[in-house]
Amino acid sequence: MQSVNGAGNAKFFDSRKLLQALYLGTTGPTYSEAMRLLTLSRKDLIHHELEEKKAQTVSVEQYRRDFQHLVALFRASLLSRMGKIVDNNMLGACQSDLQEYLIAIAPESERTAMRKTFCERELDAAAGHIEWLKRRVARDKWHAEVEEAAARLREAYDAALTDKSEAALERLQQARVEMQAVGDAEPGRPRR
Repeated sequence: MQSVNGAGNAKFFDSRKLLQALYLGTTGPTYSEAMRLLTLSRKDLIHHELEEKKAQTVSVEQYRRDFQHLVALFRASLLSRMGKIVDNNMLGACQSDLQEYLIAIAPESERTAMRKTFCERELDAAAGHIEWLKRRVARDKWHAEVEEAAARLREAYDAALTDKSEAALERLQQARVEMQAVGDAEPGRPRR
């Protein structure tokens, strides 16, 4: 590379050519060619971002029409079930109607992904319900164990009122320990 001599035997190089040589080597594109390629890449990036925004945005008028249509569909779904008790099954049917409508109006290429998303949500909800049921069953089992332990404690206490023998007092003490152990085993309670 050509250089210019400076003070104290310093060599000065053209900074553009030197940076080009450092980063791209001497066989790579020139600085002007690299800048042209960078400009084209930026242009392509801006074009891509604009295309993405077009696909993700809808006009306010279109949003209002779609929202009003969804509300009307939900209202019609509720009216078709007039006189029936509002329960989870009815609300689930209304939700299913809305989901089917959304899938029907979606472009064909997006329908499979929408169905998958709705199915995944239903599976997540079912998994959450199963976990709730497991906790509920464990809690109910614990309540039954507490009632049984309390009944044994009452029996031992009643027996100890009339029988002051060592065996009766031992049964009462054992029933107290058992009741304490069952109470400490409460589901969801932090362990000590």
